[in-house]
This record gives sequence, C-alpha cells and structure tokens, in this order.
Amino acid sequence: MDAHSIPLYSRPVVSRANLREIKASYISQEKVYVKVIRAFYTQDQEGGKPLFIRACYSGTTAGQATPALVEAAQAILGSTFLSVTDKEWYVAQLLEYLDKIYKIEVLLPVKRTAKRLQEMEAIDFPTFEAKAGDAPLATLFTALDGFTGRLRLFVKRNPDGTLFGLTTMWYQMTL
Repeated sequence: MDAHSIPLYSRPVVSRANLREIKASYISQEKVYVKVIRAFYTQDQEGGKPLFIRACYSGTTAGQATPALVEAAQAILGSTFLSVTDKEWYVAQLLEYLDKIYKIEVLLPVKRTAKRLQEMEAIDFPTFEAKAGDAPLATLFTALDGFTGRLRLFVKRNPDGTLFGLTTMWYQMTL
C-alpha cells in the first residue's frame, strides 16, 4: 500500500452538488503548498501493477483510506495478504485495525523516534549473523504504544553506521 500527493495543474471542476474547494497541501519534494489530490493504492509486488487506486481529497489520511484499500485488495486477491507499507501507516490504531479486523500482516519501516533509535542502538550487532554477505541483521520483539500485541523488529546497521528498521506483527517472518 502506498500514497502519493498529485499536484493539480488545472483548475478543479466543482459541481453544484459538491461546492468544496480542494485545499492546498504541502508537497515535501517541491517544498511548496499546491492544490493536490491524494492517491492511495495497492500494488501487486510481483507484477508491479496497481490492484486498486482510490483518489481522495488532499487531507485524507492513511487511516481514512485504508479500509477501502484493504477490502478491495482482499476482493481482488480472494484472501488475506502481506501488506508492505511506508511510514505513513506506522500508527498503532491503524496497525491494530489491520491486525484484528482484517487479519492482515504488515511490514513497514520504523519511524526514527528517539525511543526507537535508543532501542536499536542498544543492540549488540556482533552477536548476530550476517545474511548473504551483508551487515548483521538483528531481530527482537518490541512494543508500540497503543498496539495491544507485540511487534517483531528487524534492524540492520548500514556500513555508514546508520540504522534501518522494519517491523511486523507477523512473528514467523524471517528476512
């Protein structure tokens, strides 16, 4: 699942039934406020093609768009699936919703909060094996405030010393 803000380059058409203007939103890459629509989509990783796309107003959050994305993807796929997301989905309430209601396993990058960085920096990396010649990969269980289950945390120390983390509710997952 992913989301993007798409700038509008023409004047939006507003019908009489819907007189709301599309609000300007901050676009981080361009570092400006422009009128945008938010496109949320699910993509089949193997084929690289979108399964379902939902266009929304600029202020729509991942939490608001996720139920439609998940339900459409499940209808298309006919089953539950592993959802790989970006940090926008790193919200305990949303993870709880995906885990308990939809039974979806989620793999997402860890937000680099002070608490999470301190937890990752405390890892004794020399005790972990290197995978396929790469830097050692540590795995541990962690908690997220507001999420009732435990999360599995995968952490890699990059050659430049920075840390990269992925988390999932799927305890059996191995990288």
